[in-house]
Parts: sequence; C-alpha cells; structure tokens
Amino acid sequence: MSLRLNGTVNLQLLGGFLPELEARGAAGVNASIEGTLANPRITGGVHVESASAVYGDFPAGLSKLRV
Repeated sequence: MSLRLNGTVNLQLLGGFLPELEARGAAGVNASIEGTLANPRITGGVHVESASAVYGDFPAGLSKLRV
C-alpha cells in the first residue's frame, strides 16, 4: 500500500475522543503510509500554531501553542 495524507484538522474534533478536552485552533497534517497492512510504515509530521487546550478541572491550560 502507498497512501499520502495532507490537510488541516480542526483541533475541536479532539473533544469527540476526549470529552473533557477543550481545544481550539488548527493542525496541519502531512503523512505517508507505506508497506503492508501487517507491517505499515508511517512517516510525517504535524504543524500546530496559535492553538489552545484545557482539560477538565485541571487548573492550568495551554495557550498560543506552537509545535
């Protein structure tokens, strides 16, 4: 198999997987998946800029995150 993924993801979607997470911003995704289904090789990266996140009742959050 040989797949490529390039695009942007809204970080608010993470709330569907972690209900107590409140995230804002966007992440650019660039990934390549090669090999077989039994032994895939995944390479790529994520670019996040000006994002924020708060988790549940945790007393601190992250803002203006850049990765």
